[in-house]
Amino acid sequence: MPKFKEAMDRIFKNMFVCRICKSKIRADPLKVRLGEVKCRKCKSKKLRLKHKEVKGAGGGAGAAPGAAPAGKGAAPAGKAPPAKTGKK
Repeated sequence: MPKFKEAMDRIFKNMFVCRICKSKIRADPLKVRLGEVKCRKCKSKKLRLKHKEVKGAGGGAGAAPGAAPAGKGAAPAGKAPPAKTGKK
């Protein structure tokens, strides 16, 4: 990832990504917030800022490489979820 300001501005400043088709659009943030900017491909108004890459994003501290991050439906460490049976 570039470290100097000109490169960061060129890549991320006023750059939005369509949430539907993932195309990139450079637009004024105020116009995007007001809903005046649409995606060129799918005509959607659902846009988000382009994400900056985060160094060392591996799912949190102490997580194994490639392991899924602990979230809402994840079992606590060291405990297996209860087995599902066919009977009710």
